[in-house]
Amino acid sequence: METALTIIGIVSSIVSLYFLIYNPMNKNSIALKESAMMTEENTNALNSFRKEVKEELQEIKVSQKESIAEINKKKRESHERLWEHNKEQDEKIEDHSVRIKIIEREVGINGKQN
Repeated sequence: METALTIIGIVSSIVSLYFLIYNPMNKNSIALKESAMMTEENTNALNSFRKEVKEELQEIKVSQKESIAEINKKKRESHERLWEHNKEQDEKIEDHSVRIKIIEREVGINGKQN
C-alpha cells in the first residue's frame, strides 16, 4: 500500500509539474510564435508602405520639376514679350525724338519760325 501511495504521489507530482511548468511555457511559446508572425507581417506592411511613399514622393518631385519647367517657360515668354514691347517703345521714342528735332530746326529753338 505504501508503494501504491508513493506511485500515486509521483504521478500526481508529474501531472502537477505539467500544469505548473510545461503548460504555461507551451502557451507562452505559442504566443511568442504568433507575436513573431505579427511582427513580420507588420514589418512587411511597413516596408510596402515605405516603398509606396517613396514612389509617390518621386512622382511629386517629377511633377514639381515639370511645373517649375512650365513656370520658367511662361516666365521666359513673358519677359520676351516685355522686351519686345520695350523695344517697340524705344523705337517710337526715337522716332518722336527725330521728329521733334526736325520741327525744332524748322521752327527754331526759341519757337520762332525761320
